[in-house]
Amino acid sequence: MFKKELCTFAVALSMGLAIATPVTTFATETNAQEFITNKEENQRRRGEFDEKMKKAREKWDALSDKQKNEVYSLLEQEVEVETKLFKKLVDFGVMDKADAEKSVSYLNECLKRLKESKAFPFGRSK
Repeated sequence: MFKKELCTFAVALSMGLAIATPVTTFATETNAQEFITNKEENQRRRGEFDEKMKKAREKWDALSDKQKNEVYSLLEQEVEVETKLFKKLVDFGVMDKADAEKSVSYLNECLKRLKESKAFPFGRSK
């Protein structure tokens, strides 16, 4: 099993080295300004997204416990569906049972912490 993965990694690495020709390097250097512009654009977009998330958290905090529990109920249903998905992947031999169990356990733990804290489900904590 590991020999196959190691061989695949070695082939991918050698292909990557072959691709890094002087022409590729020159193209990369000439796109430096474009990269900087893209980085600035990404930072601007990130700032806009963070502001939207801040407003969403404020609106979330204003919800009643009943409203929050409705959302948490939907998230529980989502975790149940994902649990079934992991089980099916194990049944088909796509995933190891132990890995699937770890993933399901992680999902359940995250949901538990989220419900206990009454936190906004889709935002990073600030």
